[in-house]
Amino acid sequence: MLVQTIAEQFSFESLLIPYFIILALTIELGLFFIIQKATRKERSPLWILTFSVAMFAFSGVYLTRALTDLVFGSSPDIVESLFQADLVIVSVCAIVIGILMRFFFKDAKMIVQLLPIVVILLGAVTLALVIYSSIVTTILGQVAAALVGVLVIPVAGFPIYILWQLAKRDEIGHKGIFIVIMLGIILNFIGLGFNFQRVQAAVGDAIGAAYPAFKLAVLVGIIAGLSMIAFGFYYIPPVDDFFWINQIVALYVLSKSTRTALFKKIFDQKVVEGFSFGGKQTGGAIPSESAFASGIGGIIEILSETSAADGKKVEFIDQGAVKMLFSYQEDLIFILLAKQASPVLNYKLRSFKDDFLLFFGDMITRFASKPEKFLPAETIAMRIFGIAGEKRR
Repeated sequence: MLVQTIAEQFSFESLLIPYFIILALTIELGLFFIIQKATRKERSPLWILTFSVAMFAFSGVYLTRALTDLVFGSSPDIVESLFQADLVIVSVCAIVIGILMRFFFKDAKMIVQLLPIVVILLGAVTLALVIYSSIVTTILGQVAAALVGVLVIPVAGFPIYILWQLAKRDEIGHKGIFIVIMLGIILNFIGLGFNFQRVQAAVGDAIGAAYPAFKLAVLVGIIAGLSMIAFGFYYIPPVDDFFWINQIVALYVLSKSTRTALFKKIFDQKVVEGFSFGGKQTGGAIPSESAFASGIGGIIEILSETSAADGKKVEFIDQGAVKMLFSYQEDLIFILLAKQASPVLNYKLRSFKDDFLLFFGDMITRFASKPEKFLPAETIAMRIFGIAGEKRR
């Protein structure tokens, strides 16, 4: 009897500790995205909370699994109630994720915009069926369970799709980190599947006495997946930094000696029309060439005076609605206007500068007074900033 008690206690603790770690990690990750949204405010998109919803759903399901495995495993009625709670959690999660999907796909094609509506309606119907079947015993309970299996696809697939889109927009070598995060999420959903009551029972019948070790391995795998997610998201920049295409306003190459723009590329005309170049308001109209030239002179004077004062070149000026990023090369000043500054925009501005200098070389000195000679720089700009430009035209 003593040996049995010790074995039972060991089994209890071998599950209690992993469940505790899982709950701590899921709640921490869920709060992480809420805090990021709160601190970055309008800069951070609302759909970033998708990851919080998924993590809190994870924590809810793992809590019911922990209660089943550690406390109420011998009470069939309570176990069934906890299973119904799992179905409720997935249904509610699907509804909320469907709402967040609408924000993500708001500019997509109409057929894509219908997808979130389908997910919301399906989640609402499933939730109603789960509640009704828990009150009145009916075959609808099996229908609800089947619908939850369908809802798992968007609940699991949408966060993975977001990560895929972020990886596509990555410009500074974080693709490997995104792969780690995606693998972590996939590992968690696989572990979640093995933790559902019906699946758990089927696996237990299949492998018999080896099930406790299998269960522990699944929980350890889930912890590994959550650790991969935490490592990835703590390592990469805030998610909204990867959507730089929505922030670019205009690109300029200025000559300090001639006070002219050798090249300019407008990505967001509306923002440019309301921007003050060197302190001269455009009054809501497209600035004339003389006003623009005067603005360039003002910018160059400000930069020259600041550089002379402390010996450092200005790399950033906050003009309120528009941020100005700078990069220099001898007589040239490269300026990128953006609604929000981010490291990736600095990286892309430097990339444009390097390609511009490589392509034009000696032409810069010879044709500094002939901006038309630098029109081919459009190709370079569209290659580096092209997604933004094409999207707005």
